[in-house]
Amino acid sequence: MAGFQPPEHEGLPELSYRLAPPHWGRGLVTEAVESLLEFGFTRLKFEGIKARVKRENSASIRILHRAGFEQITHGLEAIKLFKIMRNSYIS
Repeated sequence: MAGFQPPEHEGLPELSYRLAPPHWGRGLVTEAVESLLEFGFTRLKFEGIKARVKRENSASIRILHRAGFEQITHGLEAIKLFKIMRNSYIS
């Protein structure tokens, strides 16, 4: 499952995804993230997109970094926050 959550209080829409463990490591989330960014920025005209990841989920953190997301929280928080803006997105 992958998609966007509506923005909270005029914030950015949130990219979210879940994948059952038997399907991990097959590139499915990478493909979904790339497709959703393209759709969000070109068709839905989002100005930016945010994402949240548990700090121990290193695979998702790598996927977001490779997709161009910038980590906006640093430190020992349980949840890491990321964002990507349309003007920095390269399809």
